[in-house]
Amino acid sequence: MALSYLQYEWRWLATNSPGKIPKQLHHLRERLGELLLPKQRRGRECPRVVKALAKRYPARKIMKTDLQ
Repeated sequence: MALSYLQYEWRWLATNSPGKIPKQLHHLRERLGELLLPKQRRGRECPRVVKALAKRYPARKIMKTDLQ
């Protein structure tokens, strides 16, 4: 949304008369403040961890037998 808004404003500024550009840029700066994301919270309640991959097939236990 922010990028499309900036593209629209820059295209519109190109068609304006040079006397109106400072006023339009001031309005653009005010509007950009509304598009900023809020600061993220500091600590996480649940830290991120790498989960173990699931095995495709169950592991077969090899039993030792006395072969003679």
